[in-house]
Amino acid sequence: MFGSYVASDRGPSAGLPAFIARQAGNDKAYIYNDGSASFVGAVSSPNACTAWVNFSGSNATFRDQFNVGNITRVEAGRYSVPFTTPMNNANYCIQVSSNQLTTIIDSQDVNGFQMSVFDGGGSRVDTTIICAAVFGGK
Repeated sequence: MFGSYVASDRGPSAGLPAFIARQAGNDKAYIYNDGSASFVGAVSSPNACTAWVNFSGSNATFRDQFNVGNITRVEAGRYSVPFTTPMNNANYCIQVSSNQLTTIIDSQDVNGFQMSVFDGGGSRVDTTIICAAVFGGK
């Protein structure tokens, strides 16, 4: 995958990488003494999480996200979630959840998906915690 693994010339000091993975002379990954790693550019794999979001339904603003653009509240309890970088295909898996009784996927395509949240009475409802994770599609 990478061209070489080299010991960091920065030393094993706190916060500095112990090893650097390079390809064609360019740094691609940094591996730290505590076992953590950071990567330069996109990380892709068929089983990697390709998008995720944690947001509030009342105002459709996210708390945190990866590869998710501005969420649109279509109506109470229904949201359109766009990807910032589209998927290569629409055959990805979405896991959705919320702090209500039922959370479902309404539709999905390469540009994003729509989801709905329902209360115990079967009505769409805005809620405070809504999460989604997407796997595949690349």
